[in-house]
Amino acid sequence: MAKETREKRNIRRVRIPGDVYAAFSNGAHKVGLVKDICLQGLAFEYIDDEDAALNQGRVDIFGSGRKFHIRNIPCRVVYKKQLPRDSITAQFVSFVLARCGVHFQEMDEHQREALEQVMRKYM
Repeated sequence: MAKETREKRNIRRVRIPGDVYAAFSNGAHKVGLVKDICLQGLAFEYIDDEDAALNQGRVDIFGSGRKFHIRNIPCRVVYKKQLPRDSITAQFVSFVLARCGVHFQEMDEHQREALEQVMRKYM
């Protein structure tokens, strides 16, 4: 029997189809695909080199093809976890994928409006 999990967020997340990226920076730089986003934060997947400590920093959110670019949103890392690889993939791929969740801190009015516009596009 599958265990039912309850959503802990009180703001709805928007799933992103694959053409939106996040660039996290705090001295270390991580760039990856945004998986979901809300007004409070986002989750993204990236190649993990495992040598960078991620905690607080800034994140840029941008769409492929210069659709939009929201710069320098202050944030803190809520979680980081490695993604499992199946045995076939592990034979051919040496890098590790990770998923990172960040919580946005204080955004300015322009950042918030741009984020709301992006979310409406993918709802």
